[in-house]
Amino acid sequence: MNTKRFIIGFLIAFVLVSAINLLTAHFMSECGLPAVFGVSGCADNIVRAGFPFQFYEKGGLAYRYEFSTSLLALDLGLAFAFAGVFGWWWAKRK
Repeated sequence: MNTKRFIIGFLIAFVLVSAINLLTAHFMSECGLPAVFGVSGCADNIVRAGFPFQFYEKGGLAYRYEFSTSLLALDLGLAFAFAGVFGWWWAKRK
């Protein structure tokens, strides 16, 4: 298997999964991506992150904080598995 092509395919898929996670965090959070990074000026906004499993939620009028390391690990595991399969496919194609 061509290692260089595998790494390129792996990175393409991992960047794609990361972009999907950022877009999901942007659209699920009330004040968008700036709220996720803590730089928004919105009061009582709700911040959510994670795709396909939501592992982080914070904020709101009745303040709530929830962070799940197991769901984060599952999200990362799925991202690495998808990137690995895509990298393998990218390396095998002609």
